[in-house]
Amino acid sequence: MPIVRVVTNRYFLGTMVTFLTTTVIMLLGYAMLLFLNFLVVLALYQKSRINQHVDFIIVLGSGLIGGTKVPPLLRQRINKAIDIYDTQKERGETAPKIILSGGQGGDEKIPEGQAMLKYAVTHGVAQTDAIAEDKSKNTYENMQFSKVIIDEMAPKTANIIFVTSNYHTFRASRLAKQVGIDIEGIGAPVSFFFLPNAIICEFIAIYAPKKELKSRWGISHLTCSNCYGLKYGNWLNGVCAKEF
Repeated sequence: MPIVRVVTNRYFLGTMVTFLTTTVIMLLGYAMLLFLNFLVVLALYQKSRINQHVDFIIVLGSGLIGGTKVPPLLRQRINKAIDIYDTQKERGETAPKIILSGGQGGDEKIPEGQAMLKYAVTHGVAQTDAIAEDKSKNTYENMQFSKVIIDEMAPKTANIIFVTSNYHTFRASRLAKQVGIDIEGIGAPVSFFFLPNAIICEFIAIYAPKKELKSRWGISHLTCSNCYGLKYGNWLNGVCAKEF
């Protein structure tokens, strides 16, 4: 009997180890396939081009530095919108309205939308063509509240695009569809050091099964502060959290 018990225990233990190892490998393989699919789709989204007249450009906010200052990542987004704005004017067409979307975070002295509007006007956008949306707290609300503004100003046939950072275009497009806007997204470039971390942040935001895994402290602290340290951590935490 003792021999049978030993053999049985060893067989059972070996079977369990094999099962657990196989399960882990399969889960990792599935996660890798999901991530590869995400990268391919994200790359395809970078091919978007403006081939028609644009009536509205929604620029998504991403947090301020020091509570009032537009950071480099957000400047890139606004500058991309300004390039589209200037190009359309140079063709002799009516200039698009630029909606600068972003509310006020707990560590910000003014709403992001107001800071973004000031930057855009300072860099050549007419005051009458710049609109601040200053109530949104995340990407979904960026789209939702910007849609309210557009619906009040224009017919349903208005041509709309949005501008965000290149890593953020895919998920932002999905959220736009959820609020009833089927629009193209244009990606602005970001610094290389920020890109890998931001892509992982976006991947988790799309595929994490539970809402708490996408909470502000959980993901932003793990992927931003721990990677880049205290010098950039607080601002990067804000960027990650506000884009959820």
